[in-house]
Amino acid sequence: PKSRYDPEITVTISTTSGSTSCGVLKMGELVGIGITKYGANIELIDWSKKQTDTFGRVSVAEGKYSKRINLSVYTNKIDFNKIVRRLAEVRATPCVYMATDYAGYEPLIGYGFFKGFSVTIDYPDCHMCDLTIETLI
Repeated sequence: PKSRYDPEITVTISTTSGSTSCGVLKMGELVGIGITKYGANIELIDWSKKQTDTFGRVSVAEGKYSKRINLSVYTNKIDFNKIVRRLAEVRATPCVYMATDYAGYEPLIGYGFFKGFSVTIDYPDCHMCDLTIETLI
């Protein structure tokens, strides 16, 4: 029998019609950072190539796009040191970032790296963290 330290995970992806795919399947530890403040924003970064010739005609080679997610998060003062250490540990590792798990806000989920992280210590019991995430294509 398997021990609890040697788990086995089976993933089945299927559909009843047409084709199906999986963009990213990432296993790992879920680390909560805090509560996302309203005002988060998403930028789409277009990787298409656009060229204009000497007559002003534009040609486009459509490419993929990535996202830049900018958000502010309230963090608990008790977890402050742990959060900073954990983000420093994963700074060069692609991770899944979920600003919220509420339905209808799926664009606030991204797989990539955090580009920027800063903390403002304004309150005695919580801190405001600003986080910028750049997703992978």
